Amino acid sequence: MKYLISSILSFFISQSLLSKDWNISMYFKIENTKKIAINKNEEYVQFAATANWEDSFGDFGILDCIGNMVVIKDSSGSSLYGVCNGRNQNKDTFILKFERSSDDIDTGIGFSTFLNGTGKYKDNIGLKCPYAVKFFEDRTFFKKKCKLK
Repeated sequence: MKYLISSILSFFISQSLLSKDWNISMYFKIENTKKIAINKNEEYVQFAATANWEDSFGDFGILDCIGNMVVIKDSSGSSLYGVCNGRNQNKDTFILKFERSSDDIDTGIGFSTFLNGTGKYKDNIGLKCPYAVKFFEDRTFFKKKCKLK
């Protein structure tokens, strides 16, 4: 029985270590915004944000981001473009680009792309990953899943 339990545990541990999925959770706080009303239904927004993140491999770190959005109020639609400078607990760094177009301001699905990286992130340059986002007040919650090369 002890051997069977040990074998089952070894199987599940080896399967999770061989996984090619990389899950990342990010928790953003909007630091400041500037807005220009284009008309009564559309506005242009520039923002700066900071974030904490953690991934499925045990890494964690911070992000500093800037970007812009176009918000269409009648349709609750938006488009977003942002760039973030990130680093992990070991001081490895990366640059991410976030893009999305959505019919909903508060939720959406987009893609992030690794533009640059050092250390363990150097091999991820060019990696494009889908993400889902949900806004709540001045906070944003991201879930991202990458398929590693």
